Amino acid sequence: MARMTVKGSEELYAMLESVQNHSQEIASRVVYEGAGVVVRAMAAAVAALPTDDSFGTADHPKSAPSSIQKAGLVNSLGVAPHKHGGGKTDTSIGFDGYNALRTKRWPSGQPNAMVARSVERGTSFMRPNPIIKRSVSASKGAAVAKMEQTAKEEIAKLTK
Repeated sequence: MARMTVKGSEELYAMLESVQNHSQEIASRVVYEGAGVVVRAMAAAVAALPTDDSFGTADHPKSAPSSIQKAGLVNSLGVAPHKHGGGKTDTSIGFDGYNALRTKRWPSGQPNAMVARSVERGTSFMRPNPIIKRSVSASKGAAVAKMEQTAKEEIAKLTK
């Protein structure tokens, strides 16, 4: 039978063990950095969104959200805490809370997630502005590259 000996295998084993022991921390950092790239792209798209304070109807839909709705979107965009499970790390990017536009139906203010869906897909009284889909698609490559770079940096810190 053939036999093979690898010099430095103890060091390699120790390095792999240290990376495995810190895998959740590395995964969290990698996911956070990737999400940051996407959030910045989404924030820029929301900031560039025009406003239309008119009252839209089915015959004459408005072209964009009101200035109050846009301010709510700008202030509520964020990244949810990470979740670990099933061998993966997940997070969500979205809009949280309520804006300052109070109505009879929404006495605490309109939900920002609902406004974001309305802007993205449109309604019977507002034309669609798919800014989220466009910004996520445009930032995907940069997010993956940032995640790869962060993973390499974090592993390099542990292996030195």
